[in-house]
Amino acid sequence: MKENLNSLFAAGGGDGPEATTAALKAATDLDWRPSASKMAILITDAPPHGIGEYGDGFPNGSPDGQDPIVLARKMSAAGIPLFVVACEPALSGYQHAVDFYHGLVQDCMYTLFFTLHK
Repeated sequence: MKENLNSLFAAGGGDGPEATTAALKAATDLDWRPSASKMAILITDAPPHGIGEYGDGFPNGSPDGQDPIVLARKMSAAGIPLFVVACEPALSGYQHAVDFYHGLVQDCMYTLFFTLHK
């Protein structure tokens, strides 16, 4: 998996922060079978919109109006573990990103934070 991830690159978007809430919302809105083993993996090299990063095109939060912390808590309550894979060194280039994701996983049950160094 690490070899495959290392072959990927990010392009476009216009600003650094990501539409993290769109990914978390999509995971919460999936039509999970009642007996399914649930899991979501967020692979990211940037923070979500609205946490105070320089150059954020949406400094007041995600344009979809969702809050990543609220969504992660909703996932936890629904029994959907969230695994955050942080791609480094890109994520550490942001002022608040690493702290945000560490706080997110500490705040929500069933979440883990991994770093992936190239």
